[in-house]
Amino acid sequence: MTSSPEQRAAVRNWIRETAHRLTTVDASESLDDLRPLLGMLHERTVVVGYGAGTRGAHEVFALQARMARLLVGEAGFRAVALDQDGTLVARLDAHVRTGAGGPVALLEAAEPFSRTEGSSASSGACVPSTRAMRGRSTTHG
Repeated sequence: MTSSPEQRAAVRNWIRETAHRLTTVDASESLDDLRPLLGMLHERTVVVGYGAGTRGAHEVFALQARMARLLVGEAGFRAVALDQDGTLVARLDAHVRTGAGGPVALLEAAEPFSRTEGSSASSGACVPSTRAMRGRSTTHG
């Protein structure tokens, strides 16, 4: 696809006007830099999708975990779909709903690609978001 210099300039301008700078990809850090996303949600938004062009990259998983924390904890979303091993997802779901098991132990037993930082599940990006979802589940049923 070819585009004119004017079209490319319009796209650059749109990005400058619309983009929000991220300050961190650390999964456990503040969500302040993501909060502008809340203003992009409409009152009746029921599904938010986000993906990645790579599998297993720590930064992508950490950003997805932060976004899940934001959407569940502050926007009231009650479901998160994970592109992971089905057994792991079922066990994480049971933990979020009932408290059975724990995210660190579940991730330690999972396939390496399900963890976000090599062999250490305890420092991975999935743990803070799973804990946040469990907290929301216990306070909001």
